[in-house]
Amino acid sequence: MITSNIFATDNKSILISRLYENLPRKPYCTNDFFGLRIREKKSAISHSHIQFNHPSFKRYIVIDADYAGAATAWRYEFAENIPVPNLIVTNPENSHCHFYYELSAPVSFTDSSSKKAQEFYNAVSKKLTEVLRGDTNYTGLIAKNPAHEKWIVEAPRIETYSLHELVEHLELHPHEYRSIPGQNSKQEQVQCINGRNDHLFHTVRVKAYVDVRDFRSKTYPQWEEHVRQLLVDHNLELNNPLPYSEIKATAKSIAKYCWKKDGYCYQEFCDRQISKAKKGGQAKADKYIELRKKAVALLRKGKNKRLIAQLLKVSYRSVLRWLYNVKLAAAIMHLRDLKNMCDNAQNQILAAFVASLAVLFLDEFIYDFTQDDILTINLTFNIKMLI
Repeated sequence: MITSNIFATDNKSILISRLYENLPRKPYCTNDFFGLRIREKKSAISHSHIQFNHPSFKRYIVIDADYAGAATAWRYEFAENIPVPNLIVTNPENSHCHFYYELSAPVSFTDSSSKKAQEFYNAVSKKLTEVLRGDTNYTGLIAKNPAHEKWIVEAPRIETYSLHELVEHLELHPHEYRSIPGQNSKQEQVQCINGRNDHLFHTVRVKAYVDVRDFRSKTYPQWEEHVRQLLVDHNLELNNPLPYSEIKATAKSIAKYCWKKDGYCYQEFCDRQISKAKKGGQAKADKYIELRKKAVALLRKGKNKRLIAQLLKVSYRSVLRWLYNVKLAAAIMHLRDLKNMCDNAQNQILAAFVASLAVLFLDEFIYDFTQDDILTINLTFNIKMLI
């Protein structure tokens, strides 16, 4: 293996050293195609195939030249201005190879990243695949590991590329890497596939847009299960199937998007949620009816609100809320009685003011209930004022 000389001064070792530094912390790796493993990169670097790009950003463009003589064809059979690869990793048994192009600045591929930058990267990758006669079905997840002794490794160029520099070599025109607005929706859209996840996502989502109509009278869990099964079926067709955990995450994303975008399904979902909320709110309210009655009864016996909260084992704020309307109703009724008892307008105003202060600032009143459970406050005012 070359790993023992990874810090040597020759170009090949320098490029492999940079590749090692740029690897994900736990990349996919394998020595065969019967299953991928996730390992720490110090362990993964000993495998013949390895994941070279980070899940969230891409620093390398790798072209899979799956034909005999590929390693030398780029020198003699293609155009002179073709960009020189940084690394060429060749299988000595059939002379198939992987061309590595290292970028000076990685391109972010998170949900919040620039879509134009992603399209630019994908367009350059697609054009390189075209001019190097690469495999268009290559997913770009793993590639031949240049640090493994199984392969023949060349390092024609040590300097990194910018995407713009590659564009100059490829003579890529702006319309080839920019989205064209107003494209006919009936035309087939060519999607740039970024690994197996994107392949499954773009394949299943198109079918899901149509299938969601058949689930308008069904529930969301049934719909999500249908999408999950679609992904499972398509995943089995891949040479290296994804783990079930990734299938579940992709299914949830597609199902949620389609369900929300389908107006009929989403409205039905909202209506069901509102109905459930109303039932739940009413059930919760009914649960406290007896406690409210007990709180009013204790208030009638002269208990203060803090003691009522302790006796009923509820919060003080709940007691305040339950008794607020009771106390307010009593105050209004008493003000009406005071108005009838006073002999002139001035006394009516003064009596109402004093009663209001009593209701607002005093907690200990003598409470009585009528037969209809209407609370009244018995206060006697003996007011003598010179008018």
